[in-house]
Amino acid sequence: MSNPEFLAGQTVPAGKLQDLGEYSTFVPTLTGSSTNPALGSGGSFSADVHANGRLITVIYTLKFGTGGGGGSGFYLFPTPTNIFSASFSWAWGTVLMRDASVPIPRVGIVRNYDVNHMLITCASDDANVNNTTPWTWTVDDEIMGSFTYLSV
Repeated sequence: MSNPEFLAGQTVPAGKLQDLGEYSTFVPTLTGSSTNPALGSGGSFSADVHANGRLITVIYTLKFGTGGGGGSGFYLFPTPTNIFSASFSWAWGTVLMRDASVPIPRVGIVRNYDVNHMLITCASDDANVNNTTPWTWTVDDEIMGSFTYLSV
């Protein structure tokens, strides 16, 4: 079955692209399950959000600045809208973590923790990301990736 509005190879006018969903930015706050970490001076955390109906995709980048990191407990990312409770089993995404002093990045998954937070897990360490996993976070270290979920 084909989509009569969008044909293969068709040039799509900008007006039709807007019909595909809403696009916006989101400024999240990284939280720790016990104590919140700090982004530090020059640190940043931003996200782009694409909503197609209730299906939400978030693409995020976090960079620690001078004096950043710390906190305690595992790190959580907030979601821009609440996750539909029935979608808990598939609210997930991927993550790339980069230590500025080591050229080998780590990969992991991001999955729902509750209805408005995503939990980061480092695949190689088989552990939730926190102030010392997969390493002690310092200036220019980064966490980036995306996740998708169904909103309420």
